[in-house]
Amino acid sequence: MDTVKYLVRLLIHSLTHEPLTWSYGTFYAPAMANRRDPGSVRWQQTPSERIYPWHDWFDGSAWELTCADFDGSLAAFRARCYRMAREFEYRLRTRAEGDRLFIQALASDGSPLGPVPD
Repeated sequence: MDTVKYLVRLLIHSLTHEPLTWSYGTFYAPAMANRRDPGSVRWQQTPSERIYPWHDWFDGSAWELTCADFDGSLAAFRARCYRMAREFEYRLRTRAEGDRLFIQALASDGSPLGPVPD
């Protein structure tokens, strides 16, 4: 089997003229990455972006969320809100009352956010 692998890699080398490299007992031809225009790549949203409308919630308005609006405990989701606000470079004001969580995004200096441009 090793002989077959060696011959396949030797064939690849002869077709591509790329140097073969010896590593951990096998030969391999290094692969080359292709540069792409960022606009041509269809980027996937992270699971958090798909589930929760962070852009809406971080518009500067005060939002009231109930346990039905998110998964997990209120304390865990509150911590997640702070992490996401940090990623968006906002500060966050929160208040928990029973099963409700109030959030409001603020500018990084703590001032209220202005109107959101469309």
